[in-house]
Amino acid sequence: MRNVIRVCLVLISLYILPTQGWAQDQRELARYVDQSVGRVFVKVAKGTAVGSGYVVETSRRGTSFLFLTNHHVVDGGQEIKVAYAGAEELYVFQAEVLRTSKTHDMALLRLTPLDGHEFEPEILPLADYTIEQGDAVYAVGFPGFSDDFIVRNDDLSRYEPTITSGIVGKRFNGNWYGQPVLVEQLQHNAAINGGNSGGPLVNPCGTVVGLNTAKPVEDVDGAFFSSSAKTILDFLEGTIAKPKMVGRACSGWNSFLLEPRTLILLATVAILATGFALFRRRQTIAGAAVSGGAAGSMATPSQTPPPPPPGASRAKPMLRVAIQGKSVPLDSQQLTKGVMIGRGDQVDVRVDHAKLSREHAELRLRNRKLYIIDQGSTNGTSVDGKKLSAKSPQQINTRSRISLGGVPLTLTKGD
Repeated sequence: MRNVIRVCLVLISLYILPTQGWAQDQRELARYVDQSVGRVFVKVAKGTAVGSGYVVETSRRGTSFLFLTNHHVVDGGQEIKVAYAGAEELYVFQAEVLRTSKTHDMALLRLTPLDGHEFEPEILPLADYTIEQGDAVYAVGFPGFSDDFIVRNDDLSRYEPTITSGIVGKRFNGNWYGQPVLVEQLQHNAAINGGNSGGPLVNPCGTVVGLNTAKPVEDVDGAFFSSSAKTILDFLEGTIAKPKMVGRACSGWNSFLLEPRTLILLATVAILATGFALFRRRQTIAGAAVSGGAAGSMATPSQTPPPPPPGASRAKPMLRVAIQGKSVPLDSQQLTKGVMIGRGDQVDVRVDHAKLSREHAELRLRNRKLYIIDQGSTNGTSVDGKKLSAKSPQQINTRSRISLGGVPLTLTKGD
């Protein structure tokens, strides 16, 4: 049966890979892009200008980040800062302009953490395929009008991006604000407004297909304009930014289920599984006839290796979790799937302590970054002395001071 599973997984992989792996639902998409899109504040002669942008790559071994926004957002700025909302606090970066272009209406910034915080934004990949008319897109950024409905100035929701959906109306060559050089642009109907400038336009899998740049004039509805991924790549050429490229379009989960080739794939898998089951049954019957039909015969140790002990990993451990005198090795596959910690019987790391909930917190690896997620526990989870909100991922590392309901949890490298 293992061989059948392997064959099925290979077939499914061959199917899914051309559509950029798995498709994320809209909630997961929003959580993913929210961690990359920052709110830009630019000190200018007349006050403060605002905009949006996203992280294209890390710089200087992860201590700073390369950030893309519009030229017109930072033009004439005396000081630039970029802010991200965490679970319970605001993380602010100082920004340095590395390159700007009026032709592309783009600016590349380097972000350096203020106050020594360790917040790491997500890095969004860039599309390396031709965006077509009718493709689904999402605009992400900080439209300024939404601030009018948030009463408190210290409300962290001011720093939570807005996401709107639409489709590409057409792709064409045009210019920005009368510049003499034409660049590839996208017209779409994913709403953007003042403050959205510089935010990414992404496909349903979170791959950047454009940079939001302009809204229509007053008497035009439903038409918004972005530079395409090709224009972004043209601007970044020759800079230190080398974005991760995705060369396939993203098919949503619904289209995956409805496409004819999906039905063919599923039928093939079913036929293989049925055929293999019948073959094994015939082998079993034949074997029983040869051996006289003896039942309950014991397999030799070489045929059936003993299972690994609880908490052990067949792969090389990436991380060790220590809590209440227990040290558990975890590999990257386990962490990608999610490791639940608590005192319940069904968790992955069980700790018999009254202050822990049955399912207290989860460790999860995403895009090579480790997060801890409180599951709505009774006594809460804290990182570096700050209590986390339920179901809100908080990035952690081996230096983080983690407490589950007052019970210390320590992370060390697996090797």
